[in-house]
Amino acid sequence: MGCVGLPTIYILALEVCEIKHRSVVGILIGLPWAFGTMAWGGVAFQVRDWRWLQRCVTSPFALYIPLLFIMDESPRWLIVRGQFDRARRVLQRAARWNKTQLPSEEALNNLMLDIRGELVEPEKPVLKEKQNRRWTSLKTPALCRTRSLRIINFIFSLNHFISELVFYGLSLSGSNYSADPFIYIVLGGLMEIPGFSLTAPIINRFGRKWPTIWGYVLSGIAILLLVFIPDNIQWLVMTLAMLGKLCNSGAFMIIFVYITEVLPTEVRLQGVSAAIMTSKVGAMVAPYVTDYVGPLVPWAPSVIFGVSSVVAGVALLPMHETLNVPMPDTIEDVPDITLKPTLFRKKPELKVDEVEELNKEPA
Repeated sequence: MGCVGLPTIYILALEVCEIKHRSVVGILIGLPWAFGTMAWGGVAFQVRDWRWLQRCVTSPFALYIPLLFIMDESPRWLIVRGQFDRARRVLQRAARWNKTQLPSEEALNNLMLDIRGELVEPEKPVLKEKQNRRWTSLKTPALCRTRSLRIINFIFSLNHFISELVFYGLSLSGSNYSADPFIYIVLGGLMEIPGFSLTAPIINRFGRKWPTIWGYVLSGIAILLLVFIPDNIQWLVMTLAMLGKLCNSGAFMIIFVYITEVLPTEVRLQGVSAAIMTSKVGAMVAPYVTDYVGPLVPWAPSVIFGVSSVVAGVALLPMHETLNVPMPDTIEDVPDITLKPTLFRKKPELKVDEVEELNKEPA
């Protein structure tokens, strides 16, 4: 499930999606996750043996496997790999289903050649003395080839790590925030439904960057407030915990749309997979925070999860917006990114001669 379930299916869905529908498709495709979380509470309440519980929740995968054989490959990926004939067949089938018209075959070939041509680097002359060397240096991975890509991967890996740390930290804190852990899990999954569904129109209107930042910051504030709430006010504790879960779930879902739109097709799967890998490290750390740190210092888990959420939001400040922007296909298509937050960037000052030239131009 980790190899082919989450990253590849999600990327495939967005790569074949039209720009104007990316926000809705990218968010709603994760909605079944919320229903699955809610189902965990009900199934776990009925099936207490963990082995039988695993059998019950994994058996539906048998229904999923046949669907893999009728799915088409991503035409973006096929074009980047130079498989133009397969990409053309996929596009023709999609045009036939959607009752639309493709560009002429010549125009389509030229378009695919242009995209593919950006990936082909001109051969550089090799010096004779270098040819005689018996050793070769390791090639820089494509995912870390440019400074902007390294910054993107660091920021989104950090965000994925914190998202899963907080998500599973709240999910595993049922005994701390509720008297009934089964009801707590069901309510947690219920909070994910508005967290996933309501974010679609929000990011379609306001973009990806700032809704994600505010989602993480509000989640962190709600969790930090738990430190100051007495345990006997159970309804308020539950409300703040569910609010933190709602905001975290919404931000986490937007992050998947965001990273898919930021990374180019050339390295999109590698980048998303690397971010998901770091998120699973956060999922592994979460039980130690709740089960080991919590009993020693009861307020520590809330502080750790709350501060981490705020850090995740602040880390996104250097990123650029991707609303209504075509997905990049090559590494060269990725815009330059600086670690200086765009919020505090100074506007470039014009020189005296530049100001005079602007004043001479007609209004």
